[in-house]
Amino acid sequence: METDAAYILAADLPGMDEENVTVRLDGRVLTISAGDNREHETNDDDGKDGDDKVRMLRVERQHHRSYQQRAFSLPKNVDSDAITASLDKGVLHVTLPKVIEKSSASRTIHIAGKNRQQQAAITGEASVPNGATNKVAV
Repeated sequence: METDAAYILAADLPGMDEENVTVRLDGRVLTISAGDNREHETNDDDGKDGDDKVRMLRVERQHHRSYQQRAFSLPKNVDSDAITASLDKGVLHVTLPKVIEKSSASRTIHIAGKNRQQQAAITGEASVPNGATNKVAV
């Protein structure tokens, strides 16, 4: 998504928390990595064995490993020092603020010739090499 002030990147990362997500900037490349290594154990022992010698027990283990990585080339107008990220309910939001470009004001640059150099000498205006002067109208 793009606004006047920023690009906003949203990535669905269900089940991930902040410890499992990394956002890294290398030059103009933003990399999002998310990895998870979970182990879940279920133990069905209701404690109603009645006979101390016979006991029903079921143990189930599930291993889940997930890893995702995406890289994005950023536009030149991104302010890399102001990038922020947040993770809320499995959705990662990365805000990439745009650099505020200074508008180039319209201005007139005077060109100095021999007549201009003579006038500068009379008025005391400083001149620089190549016949230019330090006077600029903005």
